[in-house]
Amino acid sequence: MEFTDWQRELLSLLAEKGLPREDIFSVMLVLTKEEKGRKMLSFLRERDSLSPDEICEAAGSIAFEENT
Repeated sequence: MEFTDWQRELLSLLAEKGLPREDIFSVMLVLTKEEKGRKMLSFLRERDSLSPDEICEAAGSIAFEENT
């Protein structure tokens, strides 16, 4: 499987934010649609400091929101 540009960018940004490897896999698993992945990228770029819990919570909210 090859990653798209947005997926590579999301992986990189999650690692840069200090998210543990297992949590990176979880986030990538729930954010498979490009629109939701890009929304997560925006969330990560807008905030300087985030805990792993905050990142995972945001990923879950984005992944399971009804309107997209």
